[in-house]
Amino acid sequence: MAMLPQEAFDVEIEEKKEYPPIPSGDYKVVIKESDIKETAKGGVMVALRFEIEGAADGLGTEATGRLLFDNINVINTGPKKQIVEQIGRRQLHDLLQAIGKPGSTDTNDMLGGRLVVRVKL
Repeated sequence: MAMLPQEAFDVEIEEKKEYPPIPSGDYKVVIKESDIKETAKGGVMVALRFEIEGAADGLGTEATGRLLFDNINVINTGPKKQIVEQIGRRQLHDLLQAIGKPGSTDTNDMLGGRLVVRVKL
C-alpha cells in the first residue's frame, strides 16, 4: 500500500453557479448540437441543444447566451407508440420547415439553423 501525498487532497472547490429559470417568452435561438440518440426504453430521439440569441422582439434579454434543450421522440417502443411517434415526427417536420431545411435526413443539416421558440414555465 502506498500513501498519497497531502497535496493530492488540496483542491479548490468552485462555487456552484445557479441558473434561474428562463422567463416565459419567445426567443431567437440557434441550433448548436443535433444528434440521434437512443431513448431509455430503446426508442430513437433527436436530441437538440439551442443557444438563445435574444428575445424574438429584437430586444436584449438576460437569457442571451443561455441554453435550451429538447428531445424529439421519433421512434417509440411504449404502449402509445403511434401517437407519440406522430407527435414527434410532426415536431421534427415543423423544426426543419422553420430552419429552411424541409425534407432533410441528416441532423448535421440542422446545425446553425435559426428559429424562434416559445419558452413556458
